[in-house]
Amino acid sequence: MQRKIHLFSYNKFPEFSADVKDFIKKHFQIFDCGFNPKGPASVTDQDPVWQRFVSEKKEALANIIFIGKKESGALEMCALIKREFENSLESLMVVYCDCARQEKEALLAQMGLACAKGQNFQPCHNFTGFYDPNKPCDEWSIMLGKGLMLLR
Repeated sequence: MQRKIHLFSYNKFPEFSADVKDFIKKHFQIFDCGFNPKGPASVTDQDPVWQRFVSEKKEALANIIFIGKKESGALEMCALIKREFENSLESLMVVYCDCARQEKEALLAQMGLACAKGQNFQPCHNFTGFYDPNKPCDEWSIMLGKGLMLLR
């Protein structure tokens, strides 16, 4: 069986046409709507979507996690990611918006997930301009794009 790329987010996965859905199902495992209702108190290792994601992480070609707004529990997610992935960083990518970017980057760096030029593997990726306070984050297109890069 082909290993898939696992994608995790707080947000609902968007609708796509049938042919695109078929491609996504073949190459990606979607873990959406985790830690809901959104907020720091909801970010726990007891969340059923997170539990399923973590239980299947070793089967994945890569695990890509979106860290969103601070008020959605972004900083608490960093602590969970550290606990669950500290011994398997090679399979992890973190995508995050610019909201509270410096705090997220500091926490990720403390965990050994800082980006560094010249490394073959860069577990975190900064997308400047990704955050628009008037719109919800569109992390799925970025995570799918990162995943497609891994498939080539």
